[in-house]
Amino acid sequence: MFEQSGLSELSDEELIAAVTDATRAEAAAAALTSAGAYVLGGVRYQVDGGLGFEQVLVVIDGEKLTVADLDGEVLIEHTRPAPGVKYVGNGRPRGPRPKTGKPSPMS
Repeated sequence: MFEQSGLSELSDEELIAAVTDATRAEAAAAALTSAGAYVLGGVRYQVDGGLGFEQVLVVIDGEKLTVADLDGEVLIEHTRPAPGVKYVGNGRPRGPRPKTGKPSPMS
């Protein structure tokens, strides 16, 4: 995925500089787990179960964490939890999302 976006040619410093010029925040590239989460500072942050193993950018601006895909689309925003919290969910119920599109033939 990095090869397609051209980000593999940038050093870590260049990547952070490109993202932080406008925001003056810290940024890091991360790979989501198979469940669509990332771990930062011992806390697991859930993004989206359908995005397992995707590469994302995590932008840290004070207490606010913003996760974006490599195209720059914001996927989710989190705030840092209170000390001792080990998991931050995404606010969605467990399980697969309902499929949208054509209505069920039963309706």
